[in-house]
Amino acid sequence: MISALVVGGGPVGMTVAGLLTQQRYPVTVIDKRLILSTLPRGIAVNQASLAVFDQLQIGAELDRLSLRIPQINLYRETAPFGQVDFRRLNIKRPFFCHITQNILERTLYAQLSRLGVAIHHGVMLRSFTDRKDGIRATCVDSNGRTRTFKADVLLACDGGNSTVRGLLGFEVDEQTYGPYFVLADVEFRELPLSPGETHYFLCRGGYLMVVPIPEGRHRVILSFKGIFRETNIDAQFLEAAIARRVGMKVRITDVAWTTQSTFGHRVSRRARCGNVFLAGDALHQFSPIGGTNMNVGIDDADALARAILRRRTDDYEADRLAVVKQHLHVTQYLTHVLVRTDAGSCRRPFSSRSLRRLLEDELPLLLTGLRGV
Repeated sequence: MISALVVGGGPVGMTVAGLLTQQRYPVTVIDKRLILSTLPRGIAVNQASLAVFDQLQIGAELDRLSLRIPQINLYRETAPFGQVDFRRLNIKRPFFCHITQNILERTLYAQLSRLGVAIHHGVMLRSFTDRKDGIRATCVDSNGRTRTFKADVLLACDGGNSTVRGLLGFEVDEQTYGPYFVLADVEFRELPLSPGETHYFLCRGGYLMVVPIPEGRHRVILSFKGIFRETNIDAQFLEAAIARRVGMKVRITDVAWTTQSTFGHRVSRRARCGNVFLAGDALHQFSPIGGTNMNVGIDDADALARAILRRRTDDYEADRLAVVKQHLHVTQYLTHVLVRTDAGSCRRPFSSRSLRRLLEDELPLLLTGLRGV
């Protein structure tokens, strides 16, 4: 039976560890963090990811902890022009689940603990060898002690700045698209929009997204052209930016978390070397448009677990690189259209000939992850 060393204890690493452990495969997880992340980060968990979490027997718990968002409302400037309504789909969950990434990680961690998975926090990978007798990984823990782990395969789920990918010397295709975005998780006292639904405003100056998340908060995302300027993303800044963008008066009582970044992508040219496999952000980072990154990472974890369980690991690299290429095409196109960037290839990736068909049929299935790309 194959043993696995998982490098990285985020959602992707814990998912593949859980799937293998359920089939009684020996798994060890190392993570350089001392504790689980408390940052909310990703919030959108699609239906395909939830199907994987059903396999891990945490789907029902995530349903309970998350918000169910049935509809995305689309506006051109301030005029409504369409909706993406998941209730039209004949699927198990005709809604999007919004749950912050730290809560998702905590739920996965609890399940792995119940499954008896060994998770070693504060352990950093320094080097590894991949020989006939297996993987031998040399690590350093938070006390400065050298530790050695042995396994048959090494699964690199260690994020966008992957140590494993660097040690392998894999080249990446990387591009920034020009504009940047500001993101903030806030509490509104006044918000003249339908509660419990997502709102996308597509404007000449950029886009505005107002997205419900748990605990009575909303995630606000604004795109801007040029270089970073914002040093103090507070309630006053956000209220003024929303007013300028769409003429909407809002009152924000609390700003819980903020971040900002450029739009762009970073994609590894390889997904495997011998008995070492990449998944999640170690393999791909896309533009955040569409909420793709974490969900494709969960799909990576599922595909990697199935490849190991079925002894079909030779197919993993080609299959995942094809999936990554397709998602990159879609996110580049959507970013170009919504943010007005030079995001590379802008060939339309949709088959629908009309906006109505796109919004009613193709886009909902694409966002759920059930149709693929």
